[in-house]
Amino acid sequence: MRWFILVLVLLIQNVLSAQELLERAINFHDPNQQWSKFNGSFEVLMKTPGSTDRLSVISMDFPRQQFALEVKKDSIFYTYIFDKDRCETSLNGSKEISDENRKKYRLTCDGGKMMQDYYT
Repeated sequence: MRWFILVLVLLIQNVLSAQELLERAINFHDPNQQWSKFNGSFEVLMKTPGSTDRLSVISMDFPRQQFALEVKKDSIFYTYIFDKDRCETSLNGSKEISDENRKKYRLTCDGGKMMQDYYT
């Protein structure tokens, strides 16, 4: 029984917290700490069976604390833009968005923040 307890204690001591696991993963994938200096953009083309394609353009400038997500699907185009703590959304180029469309396309700053967290 004492051996079991000793082994159990040793195993528990080696379990990483979520924060430690995240830090180790970041250090492994970004050993030169370049991610915080990223300034660029990339495209994501989402293909879903039975639906049309959705193209997202993600732009990030970490030194300036800027993030933009532009999404185009069919004839609809919407954006989330974050500049430090300032947030803007638009639908088909207009910042005037009806409550119905804001809900339909989830065009809220909270929704944009969720997407920003997802991509960064």
